[in-house]
Amino acid sequence: MRPEVRAYGDDRDWQVGTLRRVSRAVDLVLSLRHPGELLVDEAELGSLGPLGLPLARTREFLSAWGALRSDPAPANRFGDWLGEQLAGVAADYREPLRRWCQARTSADDRSRPVLPATQRSYLTRVLPTCAAWSAAGKPLAAVTTDDLYAALAGLHGHRRSDAIVAFRSLVATLKADRVIFGDPARRLRHGLRPDGAAPALPPQALAELLAGADRAQDRIALLLIGVHAIPAHRLRHLTVDDVDLGRGTLQVNGRRRRLDALTLTALRDWLLARQQRWPNTTNPHLFIAATSHYGDGPVAPGYFKAILQAHKVGSRQLRRSRLQAEAEASLDPLRLARFYDVDPTSALAYVRIAKAATGGPVTTRSP
Repeated sequence: MRPEVRAYGDDRDWQVGTLRRVSRAVDLVLSLRHPGELLVDEAELGSLGPLGLPLARTREFLSAWGALRSDPAPANRFGDWLGEQLAGVAADYREPLRRWCQARTSADDRSRPVLPATQRSYLTRVLPTCAAWSAAGKPLAAVTTDDLYAALAGLHGHRRSDAIVAFRSLVATLKADRVIFGDPARRLRHGLRPDGAAPALPPQALAELLAGADRAQDRIALLLIGVHAIPAHRLRHLTVDDVDLGRGTLQVNGRRRRLDALTLTALRDWLLARQQRWPNTTNPHLFIAATSHYGDGPVAPGYFKAILQAHKVGSRQLRRSRLQAEAEASLDPLRLARFYDVDPTSALAYVRIAKAATGGPVTTRSP
């Protein structure tokens, strides 16, 4: 990380992630300069948007650092670029997109204008999708939330987030201009499908994950999250006293959960491995690591994320797949709330999704 960026950002309470991304952006734009040339043209910052790097913060730092050459005619330059991008777009899409870009980059009494480079990034996100809709004969007024989620398919991380922001901005302008009257972007969520559920794992996925798990902590983590749907943040705070091997139970959030034979075996294996590796530890937590065994605190927040990433699965995906399967089997929100410690609103949502998939009635009594 550049020390200049760190010093500038620390004075303004920038988060560590922001400092790193701005430092990367500065390194990138300066690497494109000729030897001895330090000034960066403002127009060149537009290349940072598709890379997920922060435009505004990078511009702010370069300006304060005296390394930014302001664009003498940013509006004209952006207008020329916009005309080139929209030249091949059908008129029913071209004019709304042009109006959106002009509204976003122009000041008014209600909002501050965005940088032309930022709007370039937004248009780059939505233009291929709009061109595809236009070619298919779909008018903007007929675009639905499902269409937007289809456009987001395959996007992850900052690319997905940036695309959602761009689509929401476009829809807001279209509503203000009365091109559309609904808000198909209102229900867009980062990382979720329109039904609110994570992509389900295939039925044999958990068995395959367990077969590839060589370490005891990997197996028990996969089982507690993937079979018993215990959130990773609760696993961090479990203690050895919460385990009752004699009764085959585990106390989670004040409730005793009965463990199946496979999970109980994996739990015994982990306790044995824990004792063998750190025989003198006094840490009361069930899960400990090399960085926590000498104290009395829980493992780091990223402990289970690192375990699951090694198996190319996420804790939310693993847990939600289990809850989806249970909801489809029982169609009972009370069972989800009682046995899996799911809040009532989420339990009803899972059951509604399951009902839509299976066509069964929602029950209100747990077996």
